Parts: sequence; structure tokens; C-alpha cells
Amino acid sequence: LRDCPKRIFVDIDPGFTQFKMSPTPNTSCAGYASPYDFNFHFTFGERIGKPDCLIPTHGLLWQPFRQPLARELIQPRYTPEAKRFTTVMSWAAYGSVDYQGVTYGQKNIEMLKFLDLPQRVGEVFEIALGGVGAPAQQLGASGWIITEALAATRSVNAYLDYLGNSRGEFSVAKDGYVKTRCGWFSDRTVAYLASGKPVIVQDTGFSEFLPCGEGLFAFQTGDDIVRAVEKVGEDYQHNCRAARRIAEEYFDSDKVLRAMLQACDLPVPR
Repeated sequence: LRDCPKRIFVDIDPGFTQFKMSPTPNTSCAGYASPYDFNFHFTFGERIGKPDCLIPTHGLLWQPFRQPLARELIQPRYTPEAKRFTTVMSWAAYGSVDYQGVTYGQKNIEMLKFLDLPQRVGEVFEIALGGVGAPAQQLGASGWIITEALAATRSVNAYLDYLGNSRGEFSVAKDGYVKTRCGWFSDRTVAYLASGKPVIVQDTGFSEFLPCGEGLFAFQTGDDIVRAVEKVGEDYQHNCRAARRIAEEYFDSDKVLRAMLQACDLPVPR
């Protein structure tokens, strides 16, 4: 690792990465690459460092970085007949983290806040659900359509088919992302957008730098979700086109990776 003259650390789990870091610099060892041993630090948490973001920086400059999309790998699929907003979800993943007296949890914390959503909108929400202890029966009894995560993720083609046959995506975010307002955005949601699918996803602060209201809808409350579902239905084709446009404009891998190389003063391929 130390033989590399310029080392780039990419944090894909903002908050949870920093909460687990040593507050004082430590070095890498077998099986662990310390962030302190890197020259540049990038993060999917685009709001880290802002006064109202609760994530510690540990004295490092965390530069914003977006999920890079290779556009040619995901093509739009227009399915106006599709009825369900879907997502792929791990119920509690790797558990919660405590930091300075605050507990930062996983998606299960946020999901339970919106348990009654199908009763307000109808049975149009489907979750490819995985994870130990996931309450599939409780969710099903409340009107959520539950399917197995394995079937939707067993291969790249199965995953893209699952997204491509959906009306759009609906998903909550991890409790830790919501509480810290770190600005995290999901690579799964990028894939939905690239597939030309409108997405309704919980706001982690990303609404500050991504356009919302057409193709991409950020929610905080149940009322926000209801309005977003209605808005998607008013002009579905327009919202599908807007979704793909957002993916191309804000997540294109050429743009994202070129910006990273330039920020690190590294050669940029022509």
C-alpha cells in the first residue's frame, strides 16, 4: 500500500466509516487499510464537513464523490404497464453504531415509520427483502408486497430485469444517513434512474445538490410520498425521461472519475 505514491480512499458508507475510525491517526495492518494512510479522501456523503452534518472528519478533507455510472451497461426500459414501485433491501445489515451518546441505525428503523403507507396509496410497493429477522409477515399484513432478495440479485441480468420491470423505486435510507444528513445517495437508485425509472427515496440531504421534483423525488414524510406517487402518475413518460437524464448528467462515470483524477492532480485520459 505504501509503495503507491498517491493513495485514494473512497468512503461508500458515510458516517459508519468515520464513527468507527480511531480519533487519532493509526497505521494500516494486515486486513485493514487505515484511512490515515491515504493521500486523498472521497465520500458518497456529499455534506460531510458542513456545520449541520454530525459526522466527524477526524481532521481529514472528505471530498464529495458520486456513484459512477457506466451508461452503456444500463439501458432505459419503458414499462408504462408496470404497477409496482420496488426496491432491494437488507433489513438490518450490520446493525447500529453508537457515537457520542447517539445511536445510528439501519434501514429497519426508518422503514417502520412508514408501515401504513400501502393503506394510503394502495398495494403498489414491493420489496425484495433480505436479512436476518426481517419481519416479512408483518410487512405483508400491512400491504407491502414481499419477494426474495436472492431472486432479484442472483446475477447482473436478474438485477437489471428486476429494476427494468418496475414502475419505479421507493426506498427508505439507513437511519444513520438520515440522522446525519450526510447527503448519501444509493448506487441502486442510480441504476433505477439509468433504467429510466422514477425514484421516490428518503432525503439524506442530497436534495441540496440533485434536482428533485421530476424523475427524482426526495421525501421526509408520508405526505411527501403520497404526492410523489401522484406526480409520477400524472405524466409517467416525462418522469421516466427525467430519471434517465439525471443519471446521465450527474452520475456519468466519465464526469465523476475525471473530476476525481483532477482533484488528485493525476493524469486524465483523453
